[in-house]
Formats: sequence, C-alpha cells, structure tokens
Amino acid sequence: MTNNTFTGYEELSLSPVNGWRVVYLDDSTESGIWIDPMIGWLTQAMTIFSSTTYKPIDDQPTLTERSRVIVPATISDDLGIAEDATRVDSFWKVLAPGAPEPTADEIAAEAKAFAERKKLSAQLAAR
Repeated sequence: MTNNTFTGYEELSLSPVNGWRVVYLDDSTESGIWIDPMIGWLTQAMTIFSSTTYKPIDDQPTLTERSRVIVPATISDDLGIAEDATRVDSFWKVLAPGAPEPTADEIAAEAKAFAERKKLSAQLAAR
C-alpha cells in the first residue's frame, strides 16, 4: 500500500432482518441511549482504495480472496443508504428481536466504560 491509498470496506451484500435493533450511547437523551432499527447484516470485503479517486485499486486480490466482515447495518440519516452501525463512535450493541432494552444500571455502567476507553485512547494517541 502506498501513500496514495487507504484501506476500507467494500459492501458486497445485505441480508435483511426484522425486529433487530442497534443501541448507541447518547448522553443528550433522558435515557442515555438511542435505538435505531437494524435493517440487516452487511457483508463487506477489505479493500484498498485510491486516495484521489476513492475507487478500488486494481492491484489487489479478487473480492472472493479478500478478508470479509459481517456487521449490523442501519440506514444513514444523511444519505439514506445502508451503513455499518459499528462505525458510529457511540455504537454499543445489537438487540435481537424480543430482547429487552438495557436497564438504567447497564446504561450507566457502559457509559462509564465508554468514557474510560475514550480517555485511554486519547492518552495513547498523545504519545
């Protein structure tokens, strides 16, 4: 990989789901979370992109040979397209159909752990 490229993920497929939800931490809400409907599981392939054209470069393994990830997908508020829910900084977890929403104690514990992880990340980045 050169300075003119970056690694990202190329969407391959979306497997729709019903009743699944994605939970994000949000200290601006009364509950401390917001919940979005999950539209499906998004399959992505690790891809090297050109930094100038943002298109996949030619010199890389075929799609069938690249590493893949499967991530929860929601609808992007800005673009109206499927997006990887885990790329949102405040992503917490996925709830299966019928699973209860997190309790206030669970939310408080996760918010505390999230703040500690952010603090540690900032300290490591400052080194």
